[in-house]
Amino acid sequence: MSQNDKAKNLQQVLVDRQFLADCLEALNQVPNTQLGNFRSTYDLALRVQHYLNPNPEEKLSYYGWHVDDVARVRRDLSEDQAMTVFLRIRAKKAGIAKMNYDVIERIAEEIFPK
Repeated sequence: MSQNDKAKNLQQVLVDRQFLADCLEALNQVPNTQLGNFRSTYDLALRVQHYLNPNPEEKLSYYGWHVDDVARVRRDLSEDQAMTVFLRIRAKKAGIAKMNYDVIERIAEEIFPK
């Protein structure tokens, strides 16, 4: 394979990675929705995250925060509801100056009032 072919392949990989990152960002802005065949937007977000970071030991995270943190703050939420809150927090990241438990509580209350 020539250097030119290698450069083209690398460029395609980078474009594909950016496309997947953009898709993940879009998925994070949509509430968890059932899509059919027992799939949801949460499932798609996890799959895209896996392609971007194939390490199975690493959880879907946002600056070190995980869906487990949402579940700890709001024990009344189901796993899917906690993931919906977590994905909404990730989607709103531009509007969140500092991530903390109060932010989790506020976003969770917006989506799933007690």
